[in-house]
Amino acid sequence: MKTPCLEFLVRTAATSDLVGEKLHADFVATVLQDLALENPSFCCLAPISIPTAGYILLLDRLRVPTSLSAQSWYSRIAERLDDALCQSPHYRQARLLGQLVPATVAVSSHIPNWLISSHLKAGQKWGNVKHQILLNKTLTQKECSELEKLSELEHRSFYDVLSSLDIKCY
Repeated sequence: MKTPCLEFLVRTAATSDLVGEKLHADFVATVLQDLALENPSFCCLAPISIPTAGYILLLDRLRVPTSLSAQSWYSRIAERLDDALCQSPHYRQARLLGQLVPATVAVSSHIPNWLISSHLKAGQKWGNVKHQILLNKTLTQKECSELEKLSELEHRSFYDVLSSLDIKCY
């Protein structure tokens, strides 16, 4: 009699796992819906590993209460997001062990187009690019730097932003 052998083929594309936290797109969608963010038409949670593993919520826009600064409001959203992600026992454990930094937020109207451009640079065909609620590809240090610049260059045209980031327009 032979002993059965199992082979791990691949994790589904709808899962992100930096340090064992195993976030699934359905869970992330519920978390983001529960945050009840006002006004974004683009919303995506992306894994990062620079300098420590963590997640960044990418938004194209977010209404900021008049009584708060944008940075203060983004920090509050980030705290609420991190608390909600801690509903996942594996995420909470990774946070408690210091394996993941708290979630952060980036807001820029240029983010959706920038993400498409990143997919195209990686060789993906235009028609195959789909916005996902959870990216399963960890953003590189260069991509994280570009995201930071996008927020700073919010009031410029997308093509001006791309040229300032030294990204070719296709």
